[in-house]
This record gives sequence, structure tokens and C-alpha cells, in this order.
Amino acid sequence: MPRKRKLPELSEDVTPNVPLEREPVKKQKRPPLPEPQVPLSNPKPRPRPSSYKPNSKPSAAPSSNPNSLNFLKTRIRNLKRLLEHTDHDRGYKMPAGVRIVRERELATCEHDLAEKTNAARESKHRQKLIGRYHQVRFFERQKATRVLKKIRREVEAASNPAEKEEALRRVHIAEVDLNYTMYYPLMRPYSALFPKNQGDGPTTRSYPTPDVEEDSAGGQDAGVSADPNAPPTTKGDPAMWTAVERAMEDGTLDALRNSKPLERGLQATKQRQTSKKESDLKRKHGQKEKGRDPRGTYAKPGTGRTTNDVITENEDSDGGFFE
Repeated sequence: MPRKRKLPELSEDVTPNVPLEREPVKKQKRPPLPEPQVPLSNPKPRPRPSSYKPNSKPSAAPSSNPNSLNFLKTRIRNLKRLLEHTDHDRGYKMPAGVRIVRERELATCEHDLAEKTNAARESKHRQKLIGRYHQVRFFERQKATRVLKKIRREVEAASNPAEKEEALRRVHIAEVDLNYTMYYPLMRPYSALFPKNQGDGPTTRSYPTPDVEEDSAGGQDAGVSADPNAPPTTKGDPAMWTAVERAMEDGTLDALRNSKPLERGLQATKQRQTSKKESDLKRKHGQKEKGRDPRGTYAKPGTGRTTNDVITENEDSDGGFFE
């Protein structure tokens, strides 16, 4: 049989059925926040990631620029649609003054578009030629510079007046060669001044004598020696070499460098076009002559009457209605 649990004996001071009082709990204060640190005058900037891009303003749309090709194309299309709409829609009538203004604006936009297209095409062709002949021009410029320095040393070392005069003439030619490599027009294919022959090694520069210069004025190329035993001469472009020499005297080397292809090429193409048109006209004229009557008159089909017969009948009439 289980035993009963004994109750604790109460002291005399404590009365039963009275709850004991609890001590009040003290609230703990939070620790104070740390004081903010004062920033330094020149703080060290934090490194930014490589993918960081500043928040710049958005660029304007390409079509908002009135000088761009896309804007001109859009404007031309809109003007053409507007004019066609006024032509076909009878309910909408555009005033004559407004129509003239729109037509002038259309012509101006088409002209600007053609100019900008040609300028872009020329710029692209220019960059293509510069990249193609950059290396050749660089090496030839270095070679022409070395030759010029060598001849100038010969001038300083020359004691005989005749030798010195000859050396000065060669200095002038070497200066023209150097300017040829530097100021050759960028819009034309470069003609090498010091080309290399296949299997013979590099060619050497031969300088023209006064007799050769007189012959060149009569039709031969300047800078080419007439002596068959002379060393191989440079090729280049004799006409352009003369143009460079003239530009040195006039001080227009920069204008020659940035000039467009010579107009003689355009004239040659125009002559070819005109000759082609003339040949076409002659061919058509020959075909018409084949269908003529042997007497030189055209016979009307199915009647057997010629134009001459009709003309004579009209001349013999008394005037008829207009009398």
C-alpha cells in the first residue's frame, strides 16, 4: 500500500493560504548606439565593378536628326505619299501655295540625300584605299627620305661647281619623290615609285638628265632615262609626279592630297557613253532604212499608196473645207 506524502511543516510566521510576494523585475537598459564616425576630407573611393556604367541621359532617336540619312528618307517618303494622296483624293484639295512649298521641300530633301549618299560612298572608298596602300606608301616614304639625306650629304661634300649643281638637281628630284609618296591623292590607287621586279630584285632610281627633260617636254615621260644601258627606272605615275612638282611651287600639296579623281576619267566615260548612244542610233536608223520603199518613200500597208502620193494629192486639192 503506497505511503502518503507528508506535507511540509509551516512555520508560525507564515500564514496558510497567502501567496508569497515576488520581487519586481528591473528592466535592463539597451546599450547606447555607437556615435557616427566623421567622414574624412578625402575618403578613398571604392573600386567600381567593370560592368558599371554611368546613368547617362538617353540619346536622341536617330530619326530626329534632320541631317541624317534615315530622316531624309522618311521625309521624302512622307512627302511623296502626301502629294499622291492629294492627286488621287478629290475630297482633299491642297492649296497651290502649300503644294509648291511641299514640292520644293521634296526636291531639296532628294538633293541632300544624293549628296550625303555620294559623300558616304566616297569616304568608304577613301578609307579602303588608305588601308590598302598604307604599307607601300610607308616603306617608299622611308626609302625616299634615306635617298634625300644621302644626296644632301653629297652636296655638302661636293667641291666642283659642276658636281654641286648636278647634286642640287638630284636633291630637287628626291624632294619631289618624297612629296610624291606623302601627298599622292588618297582617292586614287597608289602607283608605286620604287616597285620590285619579279626575280630581279628592287629597282634603282635613275635621275633624268637635262637632255632627257627637254625630250620629256616633247612627249616623253619625265623622270625616265633614254639611255638603254641606264639602270632600271622607277615606274610611278609621270603625270602625277609632274603635278606634285607643280604643287610644290604653288604650295597646294594638301589640296592635291585630298583631291578627287581626275576629271579626265569622267570625260572618258562620257565619251564612251556618247559613242554607245551614237552606235545605237545608227543601228536603229539602219533598221528603219531596211523597211523603206526602194523609191525612198514609206508604203502604207494594205493600200499600196506611198507618202509621196498622198502629199501630191494634198497639193493638187483646192483646199476643200478651208477655202
